[in-house]
Amino acid sequence: MDGTTSTWVDGANGLTARWVAALDGERDVVVSGACVWPLLALLASGADGDGRDELDAAIGISGDDGVDAAIELVSVVRASPCASAAMGMWVTERIGLRPEWASRLPAGIVEALTGDATVDQDAVDRWASEQTDGIIDSCPVSVGPATEVVLMSAMLVRATWVQRFVDGNGQWTSGRGGSALSVPCLSQSTHDLRTAAVIEHGAGVYGRFVCAGTDDIDVHLVSGDLDSTAAQVVAAGIAAIGAPHLAVLARDLPVGTVAGCLQIGEVSGPDGRDDLVVRLPRFDLAAEHDLLQLADIFGLRTVSDAGRGHIPGIADGPLAVGAAAQRIRASFSREGFVAAAVTAMAMLSGAVMPTESHRHRRIAVIHDRPFGFLAVHRPTGLVLVAGWVVDPEGSPAG
Repeated sequence: MDGTTSTWVDGANGLTARWVAALDGERDVVVSGACVWPLLALLASGADGDGRDELDAAIGISGDDGVDAAIELVSVVRASPCASAAMGMWVTERIGLRPEWASRLPAGIVEALTGDATVDQDAVDRWASEQTDGIIDSCPVSVGPATEVVLMSAMLVRATWVQRFVDGNGQWTSGRGGSALSVPCLSQSTHDLRTAAVIEHGAGVYGRFVCAGTDDIDVHLVSGDLDSTAAQVVAAGIAAIGAPHLAVLARDLPVGTVAGCLQIGEVSGPDGRDDLVVRLPRFDLAAEHDLLQLADIFGLRTVSDAGRGHIPGIADGPLAVGAAAQRIRASFSREGFVAAAVTAMAMLSGAVMPTESHRHRRIAVIHDRPFGFLAVHRPTGLVLVAGWVVDPEGSPAG
């Protein structure tokens, strides 16, 4: 991974960590900062004033590099054999894109908005569905007659485990003082101990198990003690991706070590070889996020003020972000991990208000309490999807 790639990976992963920290960790969380980041980078490339400063801070790079970095992120994900990404842009005839900006975009990315709300909504809904194999069936924002520009990004991840899990049951505790419940669980056992580690980050110690995919996507399962928050756990998991020295392989630690759901003990077995057992509940999470409710996280505070235009580098007319949202779903099963996300931003004229897991050692990683997960693009360390599982039985069916 070269220095430029490292910069935008760090920027996107940082956005993901801040987003999770801003959400309510008492409930299930699933987000894709990597699916929002390219759109923010495009906005930053054309924004001015305070809006530009806020967007630069949100993406972690200069907006001068925004277009190229957005295109590179999407291209890197698309090159994965088990992930895809896309960007789309729809523009009305009333708005003229600046040629010097539009010429930097990939061919075929810009489509026309007709002004007919029904036709335009159908077009962006169809794009969302096509880019995610129907997992996300519609655009997360509404397109109306006053919409001048729609920016969209989509991401799809399909990882198949190197070693499949088997079905069973286990205990689940929602938090300190919570009662233990029996829930359907997935489990596996292996003699390969390289996938379990202990992370020291901040004042906390966390357990991590890397569920390896057959291609280039892994899912990191990270847990702390019963008092650990989603923000702490996910931040530790992301930090250890960029700073591997924070994670020590569990096989190198002494018997008696405990870190979150990871415990190192001794048991009797037939061949005396160390092993690793993992158990966690299957989950299927879905969410919709209004990005403007966390405008400061995404650098959207100023550019969503419709009192004037804030993005002069993109178009001739004054533009402001009137709506910004993400629709996302993620599922962990015995075969693999599937996630899809669509992010959209609708821009209006800046002159009007917006409308709408012998004696031998055993490492056990037993996820029996809220835990975090990170779907990670192995070559770059980019976190494609992140989340926090609180109520696996409350996940949507289907």
